[in-house]
Amino acid sequence: FIQLKTCTQLQKLKASGCIEISDESVQTLLGSLLSLQVLYLNGCSKISNKSFLMKKLSEIEESITSNNNKNNNS
Repeated sequence: FIQLKTCTQLQKLKASGCIEISDESVQTLLGSLLSLQVLYLNGCSKISNKSFLMKKLSEIEESITSNNNKNNNS
């Protein structure tokens, strides 16, 4: 997955059946591939909802920080 980090315009990734993908791998992918819109992970038994919850929390934190900065600059 290290090579995928440089694919900044990647929008769809099919990784179904890759049994070595972990929550940490998914978090790294989601943090690096900002254009990614579709991620297929069927049969990837080492991942849990934690991967996606962490991404969502970081997006929420980023949104809150951005809104706070806008309010402080007003």
